[in-house]
Amino acid sequence: DGIRSGNTGPALGAHVRRRASVAMELDNNDGPTTWQLGARLDTRDQYRQRLSGTGALSHQVSEKITLRSSIGTIHRLPSFTELYYISPSDQGDASLEAETGWSWDAAMQWNSGSWQGHLSWFQRREDDLIEWARPLRSDLPWQSMNIAQGRVKGTESLLAWRHGRGHILSLGYTWLEKTTTLPENYEGKYSLLTPRHQVQLQGSVVLPWNLGLTISGRYLERSEGPEDFKFLFVLNSRLDWTHSSGLFAGVMGTNLLDRHYEEIPGVQMSGLLITGTVGWDF
Repeated sequence: DGIRSGNTGPALGAHVRRRASVAMELDNNDGPTTWQLGARLDTRDQYRQRLSGTGALSHQVSEKITLRSSIGTIHRLPSFTELYYISPSDQGDASLEAETGWSWDAAMQWNSGSWQGHLSWFQRREDDLIEWARPLRSDLPWQSMNIAQGRVKGTESLLAWRHGRGHILSLGYTWLEKTTTLPENYEGKYSLLTPRHQVQLQGSVVLPWNLGLTISGRYLERSEGPEDFKFLFVLNSRLDWTHSSGLFAGVMGTNLLDRHYEEIPGVQMSGLLITGTVGWDF
């Protein structure tokens, strides 16, 4: 894993990381109950050896309902940006340690002909969490640090309907709560990016003359940040045409309501945007 980055200044510089790993997996996919166990040993430059493990279990209760659950460990190396990025507003740290932790989830999947749905619950615990942090209400640069512990929990749900002709309607909802234990009088940048509530509605219609229309809307609410960042609602659409010869074309409209919103604090996203595509599959 390497990078060579330079412009008028040193930027991220030139760096190489090497990794050797060995992995093993056991699984059983026969019958209504299936399971999987896995392990992997990683050896990396400048970091301690790490043994990671995963496990999963699934049981088909009936023709319509399946229950599943999984558990696994977490090991994330700092990115090159977190290690080496230097700018007037952000300062990387080449001595960062890897993040560690574990996560688990449990879910129910339902399939009844034209109707489908799933509901899941998950939790994640993170130690030595890497965060861009600085003292509260200061103008100091953001500094990458192994400064926190993180606790994440949430739920995901989806309900979808499919018509025999191919029309699709789906509604999804995600709730997420993240707690980051920063030292007193410190603030973090990553913690702002966590969405607390997200609702997605999408509909696709099969039209005559090989046309297909899709309209999707997304509402997102974060627990912190300025108004343009904390709340957003974006409406998108796409019209596609295909031909048996392999020709295809499409027109996509993004942010149809021309809303002002931010995905990252301080970075304003595009207003109404229309793009077109023409191609040939062969």
